[in-house]
Amino acid sequence: MERLDKRFCKNQTTCYIYGSGTWQEGLKFCDALHPNAIMIQEQSEDEGKQHKHESVGAGYVAYWIAAICEGSGGLYDFYWAQSKRQLTFKRWRANQPDQDSAASNCVLVSKIEDWEWDDTDCSLEAMYMCSLNKMA
Repeated sequence: MERLDKRFCKNQTTCYIYGSGTWQEGLKFCDALHPNAIMIQEQSEDEGKQHKHESVGAGYVAYWIAAICEGSGGLYDFYWAQSKRQLTFKRWRANQPDQDSAASNCVLVSKIEDWEWDDTDCSLEAMYMCSLNKMA
């Protein structure tokens, strides 16, 4: 797993720190980085566009977002892992979420899927981004 391999500050207040690993590794990394660092969330179409641009610029074609699911049997209760808040904005690709395996509880955004969300196995390796407000 890469540690603090890339950093990008888009303005005077917000920086993104990139790494790669499993969903859980990304979440742990962001939590350990700083008390105010969060694994990225996509709460609007504009945020999704910004994250897509950043991931391509960093040389990645897929990235984790902080959404996770608890539940089974067709109940897809996805929420933001760090805040425990329910998703209000969703950008699922067609026929998602489908939890095609018991491990498909994490959300991956990929270029192959036209940057739409896919529930997938949390143990896969992909890029993650931590967002850090420098003023906090």
